Amino acid sequence: MDLNPGPPHDRSKPTHHPVQPWWVGPEDSWCVAGPTGQEHGVRALTDSTYLTHTSRRIGFLDRPRDLACARIEGSRSTAPTAEEKQKQVGARKAVGLAARDASGHLSPLTISCRSTGDDDVAIKILYCGICHSDLHSIKNEWKNTIYPIVPGHEIAGVVTEVGKKVAKFKSGDRVGVGCMVNSCQSCESCGSGFENHCNGVIFTYNSLDKDGTVTHGGYSTTAVVHERFVVRFPDPMPLDVGAPLLCAGIMVYSPMKHHGLNAPGKHVGVVGLGGLGHIAVKFAKAFGMKVTVVSSSPGKRREAMERLGADAFVVSGDGGEIGAAMGTMDGIINTVSANIPIAPRMGLLKPNGKMILNKTLAGSCIGGMADTQEMMDLAAKHGVAADIEVIGADYVNDAMERLAKTDVRYRFVIDIGNTLKQDAATGVNSGTRYRDTPGLQ
Repeated sequence: MDLNPGPPHDRSKPTHHPVQPWWVGPEDSWCVAGPTGQEHGVRALTDSTYLTHTSRRIGFLDRPRDLACARIEGSRSTAPTAEEKQKQVGARKAVGLAARDASGHLSPLTISCRSTGDDDVAIKILYCGICHSDLHSIKNEWKNTIYPIVPGHEIAGVVTEVGKKVAKFKSGDRVGVGCMVNSCQSCESCGSGFENHCNGVIFTYNSLDKDGTVTHGGYSTTAVVHERFVVRFPDPMPLDVGAPLLCAGIMVYSPMKHHGLNAPGKHVGVVGLGGLGHIAVKFAKAFGMKVTVVSSSPGKRREAMERLGADAFVVSGDGGEIGAAMGTMDGIINTVSANIPIAPRMGLLKPNGKMILNKTLAGSCIGGMADTQEMMDLAAKHGVAADIEVIGADYVNDAMERLAKTDVRYRFVIDIGNTLKQDAATGVNSGTRYRDTPGLQ
């Protein structure tokens, strides 16, 4: 991608662009007209893409010479604060695995992390799980990707530095970061522990932070995060098998908790036995529930019942099995992202039963920070962890190809600490290993 803005744009000439970019001075600056007619300074996209004097929500337009221009959907009335500027000045370098375009190919890129602020926790990333959302994002399938993008929101590592106001963590603590890294922290949702519902939520990657920088995810060596959005790893929980819980785990735990699908003795159905489904089965058993797995794959019956502990297994395409299970379930958690017929599965519910859908990563589909810490503590107590395939950083593109084919049992986790180095451009180690976790020791 050519990131040179080129010569000044002649504002007197017509343009097909809905938002008209023009030259305003420095080589790396643009100015665009927002919907209110205001003008906002925007930096050209670089390896540490950011916008100044803007809101966090932007959309991309067709643009000359492949330079990304931004359409501002809201404005920020003031320039970055002195503290925000200082964080930019004192930024530290890290290495991330980044996609530069919609091909989704990931390769090492030097990125910047802000300096550790008063409320921040700096983390050396050791492991990061691969979520299907990462695949959607690197290929721009949701049409909102800011390139270059460093994905990853299932982060596990150790604290290396804390800000002077941080009271919950210290250097050496084992911690994790999930789908969010900040929010407004003042609205009703934030006050009630549902930061995921905050209109100002800032996601772990591909989101604009409060200082205008674009957030980078956990396919990288370092993260700096506000302490509110850092989760403590309980001592019994290994970092590698615990990392996927920070997305896949909370995505099933939170709705199960808040919709009453965590009561001992109740009967829950889990539709789909993949990255989310296998964790849902484990949590349901930890809650003391009867669990039936509903799957289109008959070959998963033994896996579900003998290894994961499900009480029953129903093949969704078998009319006899479906018929026998009709009206027996208090609730269903549907973990399948593909479009599948809902009506036949609704018939499995008792009167007043509930079906929870996990269709995509969004504010309502994850959980607040209190729930996330509670989930991690309960998981450690009951031996709930993801079944994973640990990979080296140089295998990540192969892993993405396999993920697109659902060829993984059940979650890829990148060994960042051992395979992604500051000199990553010279090559990293390869290889994979498996971790099955029917229960933690």
